[in-house]
Amino acid sequence: MTTEKKPFRDFVFANPIKTFATAVLTIGGLFILAFFVRIGFMPDVDLASSTALLSAVALVGLATVTAFVFMAVLPGVATRYALHNSKLLPDNWTLATVAATGVLFPIFVVLVLMREDKVASFVNYAIPISFAVPVAAVVWRVFKLSRARGNSKDLAEAKVDGVAGLETIFLLSFSAYAWIVGIFTALQVALRFFVGSDHPSWLIFLMVAAWVFLLIGLNLATARLSVKQTWLFAPVAAAVTLLALTLLTGNFFEIPTSTIRALGFGEMKNVDLLVKGDVCRSLPMTSSSNLRCSTSSSDSVGILRDVTIRSRIGAQMVVETSGAGATQKDAKQQVTRLVLKKDDVVMWTFRSESTSARK
Repeated sequence: MTTEKKPFRDFVFANPIKTFATAVLTIGGLFILAFFVRIGFMPDVDLASSTALLSAVALVGLATVTAFVFMAVLPGVATRYALHNSKLLPDNWTLATVAATGVLFPIFVVLVLMREDKVASFVNYAIPISFAVPVAAVVWRVFKLSRARGNSKDLAEAKVDGVAGLETIFLLSFSAYAWIVGIFTALQVALRFFVGSDHPSWLIFLMVAAWVFLLIGLNLATARLSVKQTWLFAPVAAAVTLLALTLLTGNFFEIPTSTIRALGFGEMKNVDLLVKGDVCRSLPMTSSSNLRCSTSSSDSVGILRDVTIRSRIGAQMVVETSGAGATQKDAKQQVTRLVLKKDDVVMWTFRSESTSARK
């Protein structure tokens, strides 16, 4: 009897380092390619000398996706393990007790932000309340389960009394905090995907609410599975939520763009760009009316104020005006793009809370 040969698998196990390096470079290349499609410009790039960039982009991008996957399924997985270790069934009331605080906390935060002038004195108590309410709800639920234990065969082995009951309170409280952190973080990610959207505010609100309800439903489904099934279902659930968010927003390039921004290779706003004097003297001959240089007394250098660096990958630097239109469409119409050679750029400064300069 001959065993079936699997060349690809055999190659992977025989050359793990080479396979990992190839996968990293491939993923990094795809991320950068998506970023170039996003900005609509392909610079002169020497890929042979860009190995470090491709590796950094791939690792940061994968870390971003992994962090999202972890946070998206954290509530369901934490609840499943808490119920398993406490020998409790995932009944509706227990799940509602654990999940309610995580669902209500983001709503509470939004209301506070919307009515900050009315509840300013109450904001100082938000953090203590957010810590106390989940524990109080869990204690009440464990107390109810303890009283019902004698009348239920399903609760015969449940850890709801004595020291075991304290352990159950701790585990369920931890899972309640996991719901708060997971849902709140996912909500922030969703809002990040909607930044710059042309949809009206009410439609964005409805789509975010629909996506959050989908996330809650998938986590509740995860909490009802067995531990083994949880490990199989959780990554699928996270992939579904990410795909749904991408389709709802139409923002297919948020992850590559965020990765490039995190590494400082693009999407840098509020920048004052110091360039050589030749650039300033050449600008009036173009139609870039929104870009004007202020030259120094010696005319050797000039400055482009309040611009956005879209990309500094490769031999060119892509610079755009910030766009001062009243609406998003007006802003897009007023954007002027300038492609500079890196040799023409002396330095740039960020106008932010912590001003920094790079050469």
